[in-house]
Amino acid sequence: MGACDNVRAICPYYGSHRTNKIQCKGIEKTTGLYLAFADAETRAKWQGRYCYRFSYCVCPIAQAIAVSREATIKLYREEADDDKGD
Repeated sequence: MGACDNVRAICPYYGSHRTNKIQCKGIEKTTGLYLAFADAETRAKWQGRYCYRFSYCVCPIAQAIAVSREATIKLYREEADDDKGD
């Protein structure tokens, strides 16, 4: 991985990559996931299609993380509202 690779990434969930893997950041600091590819060429094509462009919003991984993030925020808000009622 080169020093400039993270600078190229536009996706807010992009963490880093290795030869045939991409690490995506999760919704909390201690979470994340790895996407494994058959080879570095396939990984690079994925990055070119999603991670390095504003089209990350159509990435199935970014969409799943965003949906999870929204559900988590809603849950935290509901819990906070419940705590106020106690």
